Amino acid sequence: MRYFRDSKGMTLIELLLVIIVMGILFSIAIVGYNKILSNVKKDVDVILIKQIERDYENFLTINDTTHSDETFLNFMSLYYQEYLDKVTYIDGSVYHKELEPIETEEVPFLKINYWMFYPT
Repeated sequence: MRYFRDSKGMTLIELLLVIIVMGILFSIAIVGYNKILSNVKKDVDVILIKQIERDYENFLTINDTTHSDETFLNFMSLYYQEYLDKVTYIDGSVYHKELEPIETEEVPFLKINYWMFYPT
C-alpha cells in the first residue's frame, strides 16, 4: 500500500512508450483495413459484372433482339448509367475495364454426386 500512496503517476518515458505501442498497433490495423476494403471493392465489382451480364441477357430476350454495341450502350444508359464508362461487353461477356478477366473455377466440394443419393 505504501508504494501506491507515494507514487505520483506515470513517468514521461512510460507515457511515450504507451503512445508508440499504440501507434504501431494502429498502423498495422489501418494497413489490414485498407487491404480488406480493396478486396471487398473488387468482390463487389465482380458481383456487379455478373448481375449486369444476367440483366443484359434478359434485356435481349425481352426485347427480342441480338447484341450490338448500340444495344449494349442503350441498355447501360437505361439501367446502369453510373457504370457506363467502367464496363464493356466483349464476346458474350461483360468485363470491368479496371479488373483483370475472371476465370471461373468449379468448386469440387460443391458438386453433387448423385450416386451418394441413389446408389446402384
